[in-house]
Amino acid sequence: MKKLYLFTLCFAFFSYQAVAQTKRYVKTMGTGDGSSWGSASGSLQAMINASAPNEEVWVAIGIYKPTEKIGASGGVRDVSFILKAGVKIYGGFVGDETFITERILTNNETILSGDLNNSNSANDGDAYHVIVSTGNSNGAVLDGFTIQHGFANIATELIGIARNQGAGINITNETTSIVFKNLVIRNNQSSVNTPIANGGAGAYLKLSGNSSNCTFENVTFNTNTAAASGGNIYFTSVSGSPVVTVLNSKIFGGRGTGGAGIYTVGTDGNIPLLNVYNTIFSENRATAASPSGGGIYLGGFSNTNIVNCTFYNNSGSNGGGVGYGNFASTVLNLYNNIFNGNTVSTSNLAASDIRNLTGTTMDLRSNLFQSAPPEDTDPVYRNIINPSPSPLFLSTTITDANFLKIVEGAATEKGDNSYTTTYGLTTDLAGEARLKHTNVDLGAYEYQGTLPVSLESFTAKKVNTAVQLNWKIASELNNDRFVIERSTDRIDFQKLKDIQSKGDTQNTVLYSYTDYTPLKGNNYYRLSQVDKDGTSKILAADVVKFDLSNLKIATYPNPATNFIKLKLNDFEGAVNVKLISLLGQKLLSKRFEPSQEIYLDIRNINAGNYVLLIETSERIYSHKTTIVR
Repeated sequence: MKKLYLFTLCFAFFSYQAVAQTKRYVKTMGTGDGSSWGSASGSLQAMINASAPNEEVWVAIGIYKPTEKIGASGGVRDVSFILKAGVKIYGGFVGDETFITERILTNNETILSGDLNNSNSANDGDAYHVIVSTGNSNGAVLDGFTIQHGFANIATELIGIARNQGAGINITNETTSIVFKNLVIRNNQSSVNTPIANGGAGAYLKLSGNSSNCTFENVTFNTNTAAASGGNIYFTSVSGSPVVTVLNSKIFGGRGTGGAGIYTVGTDGNIPLLNVYNTIFSENRATAASPSGGGIYLGGFSNTNIVNCTFYNNSGSNGGGVGYGNFASTVLNLYNNIFNGNTVSTSNLAASDIRNLTGTTMDLRSNLFQSAPPEDTDPVYRNIINPSPSPLFLSTTITDANFLKIVEGAATEKGDNSYTTTYGLTTDLAGEARLKHTNVDLGAYEYQGTLPVSLESFTAKKVNTAVQLNWKIASELNNDRFVIERSTDRIDFQKLKDIQSKGDTQNTVLYSYTDYTPLKGNNYYRLSQVDKDGTSKILAADVVKFDLSNLKIATYPNPATNFIKLKLNDFEGAVNVKLISLLGQKLLSKRFEPSQEIYLDIRNINAGNYVLLIETSERIYSHKTTIVR
């Protein structure tokens, strides 16, 4: 029995050791076997090659340069860091951590550099690609690195990988899913345009199959330059419908002929899907004279979802923020985005935000544009066209920590919450709550400050021939009043009533207002709020439809001077009649029995327009009347 127990204990111990030994360690001056920080290896690629799926490689602060050739016949510059299936590679360590949560990425820059000639720039002496997948990298993770100084400038191929595509990251002709996280991809260059079209200086992704799903999360692309399309990212499909998702990222300073930030294109039957969430596009410059998009360019046969992104100061020939070709099977969905400060190099200023062409299937909802988009301008889509929205951002200086973070105003609480749910957005670009207040904000950042009014609900409900408006406030601070407006076309709103605030409070407050004179057809009600400093904003809207053609009431004379008489057809029983001002004030009230003549003495009522409320046993009716003097 004792021997069996001892055997079981030893077996469990060695089994634990085998399972626990899942990490290998790398330092710039390491000379060991990589089994611990104290015995760290100096070769990152050797540790990647030695690792099995689901094992991890931890890399300490420093600069690492590739040494592994991507093909046996390769030359000096055909060296890269080659990813391996299932191996998770993490940078950003000091070199003594026990847990991955101990690393501080901002303090421990870990650089993967193609700068073979030590010039501190991307040029002809450097590696064609810094990161490469050569056929099987499914399940790999690259997290916590800076990738820089790749230089793809030769229009030839090695094992099917073009030497003028993907200077920073190159994934070609693969069915794969890779996670790229917490990266800075900067100063990579693809500089030859013929005879093989090049692009994707930051990342070139040529994916296959419906199961391919690559993700870039918390990645900053900065100043990557391509002589062709896709300065920062080029994404295309070899076959099927692969997916690339860009989440909580920054796409800066890309240069390319089309799609300086991101370029995506497919072929008939092979349609890539690009998802971009909580991401900033700024200072991307597309140089092509033909159709191009500064931030994003959508070629033919591509699907794109862009949700809660900010496009600022991008430029293209005819699509400053987003450009697209007039191709078949191109789908663009834009929800909860901000477009500001984007420009075009042509005279078509209407395309400074997105290209103004038909042919692409678009769904544009709850966006802030400076120029009118080509379609979906109907107010029901809640797009805002404002050439000079102010206030908008805390800072427009790209080096500031508050760059493009929004202030309370033009972009706050203007979004549609359903898209945060549909696309699973729980945090913003800064990692803060994506839904801080009642409605989601537009753009990549959510305003985290205190709003004067936190609205819980607003409803408009038909009550007989009147409309009862009710709204619930969770808190109020420095709120002066609410404004109720009504419209029949959702464009021209007329004020009905100012409702004064009940004062500062952190408790729930209920408000109501009754519209006794609804109009025939759709009545659109809008609730706005005005601060004590005069700043106003729209909080909510609702609609009620009325058919007023079957009322059985007649008043005469109308206009009236001294008396108002009423004729009620097909009514039985007593009737209560009230005269109400348009502000809701009750001026007269009288009950009439069935045998009585129904009239009101109005000699003491001022001239103006009023509403008669007729209450029967069945319902309440309203009827307009005018008093003259």
